Amino acid sequence: MDAAIRVFKRVSGLPEGDDSTYGAAGIAFCSIRFLVASTQAINLIGKQGSLIKSIQESTGASVRILSEDESPFYVAADERIVELQGEALKVLKALEAIVGHLRKFLIDHSVLPLFEKNVSMISTND
Repeated sequence: MDAAIRVFKRVSGLPEGDDSTYGAAGIAFCSIRFLVASTQAINLIGKQGSLIKSIQESTGASVRILSEDESPFYVAADERIVELQGEALKVLKALEAIVGHLRKFLIDHSVLPLFEKNVSMISTND
């Protein structure tokens, strides 16, 4: 997650830290695309588009999932492209929200019960 955000900041000319003085780079129009699995794209859209609409409203950036017809030739049938457009700061906020949401796909869900068991055991020992 951190790497994707750092690369975006570097390419967009935004400062690396949490510096609030972005200047002209913060209002420049930009566009970013990244590849996700179809299951992640479906999850990102949410029920009746609720999640993607929420991200758009809270960040002010345009968020789109490209259809199969719009996707370039190198995109496999089980993949989708997420496209973000808008002012750099708004796109950064949308990227943070999307990557944060998709982060749960990095977890092997078969180990979650073991983790939850260990966490509850640790908390009862305190």
